[in-house]
Amino acid sequence: MRWPAEIIWATFLDNLRNPFDMLMVFFIPIMIFFLLVFSVSTTPKPTFKANFSLPEGFRTSDKPDAALEYRDNVLTVKILTSDPRKISMIKGKIWKLKAYLERVKPFFKVKYVKLGKINEQTYTLAGVLTMSILAGGLVGAVRTVSIYREKGLLKLLSSLPAKNSIFYLPIVPISMALLGAGVVMVLALCFKIPMILSSLFPLYVIACSTISTLLGLLVALPIKSANAANGIASMLFTILPFFSGVYFPLDFLPKSLRLLAPFLPTTWMGNIMKKALGI
Repeated sequence: MRWPAEIIWATFLDNLRNPFDMLMVFFIPIMIFFLLVFSVSTTPKPTFKANFSLPEGFRTSDKPDAALEYRDNVLTVKILTSDPRKISMIKGKIWKLKAYLERVKPFFKVKYVKLGKINEQTYTLAGVLTMSILAGGLVGAVRTVSIYREKGLLKLLSSLPAKNSIFYLPIVPISMALLGAGVVMVLALCFKIPMILSSLFPLYVIACSTISTLLGLLVALPIKSANAANGIASMLFTILPFFSGVYFPLDFLPKSLRLLAPFLPTTWMGNIMKKALGI
């Protein structure tokens, strides 16, 4: 039967024709991508922490990019960043450190250990991906339900077998969420944002898209007014990320507000995307 595919395709095109939805799904996540990702310095100097005194030229920090340990004639360099530029700079510094230490101890080994910690750009990328998926699923679901209700298709879908009615309704917003995430990932790859992609990355994106779409359906289905549903969706899109650790770690929030995080779907979406990028 051809009509379900035709209705789904027409609804998808209707979503993309709406300027407000285009703004929410594509332009806002892209704008956030450029503002947040590139607000972080792209060529920062690495910082170090060591169990011995460091010579001049080594920056120290409470959150270092490399931890140095010197025991039993072995210099262990624990690399705490995945940024290839920082790693290259760290190795260059280690050669200078090796020459410095050889004045005291002529023979010792250098051992590198990569711990895979991700830098600020990668954390920001996970947040932008979450926002993009939230925009596509949440806004797309509200828009799709509005279109289906206006055209009388909700009643038609409810008369179909349960498996069909459940499948047809979320397929458009999930597709929009996946499309938005794809645009952000293409940008991230083009600008070489450091990341350690999980082998389950596609499944993680689909899971987040499903969560976002279900949130949109929970908003749209009980509310018959399209304007009211769109208003609530916009409010959720704006407010939820601030209490979910999407823009910044939850530690920055007061303790009372942190208690809300486990109950918000955007918290789980953000955690899933961080895991997808190796954070």
